[in-house]
This record gives sequence, C-alpha cells and structure tokens, in this order.
Amino acid sequence: MCYNTDIKSIAVPLRGDGIHTEPTAVIKNYKWAKGYNPECNVYLSYDAERLYIGFEIFEADAIKKAKYVKDGQPVYKDSAVEFFFKPFIDDARYLNFEFNANCAAILGLGEKKNCRISLIEKYKSRLNARVFSDASKWILDFQIPYKLIGEIYGRSFEPKSQTVKANFYKCGDETESPHYGMVFDINSEYPDFHLPDFFGRLIF
Repeated sequence: MCYNTDIKSIAVPLRGDGIHTEPTAVIKNYKWAKGYNPECNVYLSYDAERLYIGFEIFEADAIKKAKYVKDGQPVYKDSAVEFFFKPFIDDARYLNFEFNANCAAILGLGEKKNCRISLIEKYKSRLNARVFSDASKWILDFQIPYKLIGEIYGRSFEPKSQTVKANFYKCGDETESPHYGMVFDINSEYPDFHLPDFFGRLIF
C-alpha cells in the first residue's frame, strides 16, 4: 500500500467480524525536528455504535521511558499518540485524545489550543483504552461511542450524515529525540497540532 503525505481525506472501513490488518493510514510526515521519525500505523474503523482507533508504534522501551502515569498530565512530552477529531463541520470545537505508552491520557474540548475544557475524568472509562507492548513496539487502541459524542456536543452523531474532520499525530516533545509526526500536513512554522484548518476529512 502506498501512502502520500499530501492526502486530504481517508476512507474509513466498516468494522466487520475480524480485525483489519491493513493500516488505514501511516504517520510518515514528520516536521519541525529532524533525525527521528518512528514508524507509526493508524487503524480506524466504525460500526453502528462507535469509532475504533488504533496506533501501532515501532519504538522500543516506550513504557519504561514514559514519565507520566496519571490522566491529565502532559503526556505529549512522553512518546505519545494523538487523535484530534471534529465531528460537526458547523461547530468549531474539536476533541483532542492524547495517550502515552502508560495509557495516561488527555481529553479536551474547545475551539483553540489555549481554550480547552478537560473531559478526561468524566469520559476516560468509556473509551476502553488499552496498551500492549513487546520489545520492538507498543500498541494503543481505544473506542469513541457515538453516545459519548452526543453527550458532549448536545446533538446526535451519525458518521455517514456528517462531514467529519480529524488528524492523527505521533509526538514526543521532551523525549531524548523530540519528534512531531502527522497524517494530514500542517502548514506552520512552529510545532502546533491544534490547527483544525489543516484537519483532513474522514469519509464513511
């Protein structure tokens, strides 16, 4: 499968009885820092009740090196993966889901980077987030129920009925090799994932 860093959209497969073995996307577009570009596969699918998001990160010892163990801590400073998600085109607010290799997480809602409401205490348990690891990689997966989206936004969510925007990130702001990777390219001089104008479309 060939991946292009210039892509503007991703086709999201319907989840069947088995697990999809082919990545939906690959994080290959690294900016703002040079020298370390870890391979990271993204798996995305959906069914009638929820979205399924998975990251496969080819890094050794990420759990041993992770500093943060509690939700709400700055997990993006560790080796981390992130999913930024804008479910409604007519609502400027977006959700940011961020996890390190300890499965410590950030979940926020807002229109901008510096104006966010933390939702992690209320909703973390409903994400069913898990981490698996071995000597060469770690895997993070979680789920987003449509009912959860509906509670947050005060309106029902059905992916086929919406224009859905998102981006997927791999980062490690304060690791021994800082890095900033993404699926959809961001046109910014400085590291900043909180730029929803550069989110790509998810097509269901």
